[in-house]
This record gives sequence, structure tokens and C-alpha cells, in this order.
Amino acid sequence: MLQSIRLFSVAVADLEAATQHYQQLFGLQVMAAPRDTRFGFKSVTLGNSTEGFIELIQPVDAKRPLARFMRERA
Repeated sequence: MLQSIRLFSVAVADLEAATQHYQQLFGLQVMAAPRDTRFGFKSVTLGNSTEGFIELIQPVDAKRPLARFMRERA
């Protein structure tokens, strides 16, 4: 079942710390450098050359939906 998952996203409070954690935990590499987006979060994509990817996303705008979602569920 999990073999068919190619990409999933995880919302995090600290992108740099989460990147290091996932790299150490799963042995993943940065596949796409950290970037800001117009959607109110910055992201980094982790993975390896043979399996799926994890996209870590951190809100950068407190008024956007992702930041509100994380505040309400923290």
C-alpha cells in the first residue's frame, strides 16, 4: 500500500530542524532546495533516487490557511 505513495507533505514549525531530523531518521537527501512560495509557506523536498518524496512545509504568513490550521491544532 505505501509503495504506491509518491509524495506526501508534512507541515512543520521549523523547516531547518525538520529537514535535519528527517535526513537523519530516514537517510533522505534534499531533492529540491528550500523555496518560498506564493501560498504562504516555504518548502523543501526530501527523498532518494528510488522511492517517494517527503515535502516539508513551514508557514511564513500567519494569516494564510496553513498557519491558521497549525495554530488551531497545536
